[in-house]
Amino acid sequence: MKERQRWQPEEDALLRAYVKQYGPKEWNLISQRMGKPLDRDPKSCLERWKNYLKPGIKRGR
Repeated sequence: MKERQRWQPEEDALLRAYVKQYGPKEWNLISQRMGKPLDRDPKSCLERWKNYLKPGIKRGR
């Protein structure tokens, strides 16, 4: 099992750009574009988007 790596600000920026370019359903393609060194899988990209980056997320109270 691979060791879990923290998401870096550069990766968040890339993920936002790819979601804008390809849409929020193309997680296989987006994860391929994310590239090395951390090799984010489609589920990891989806979860990061859905839980942290998606506009309109309500946080806290």
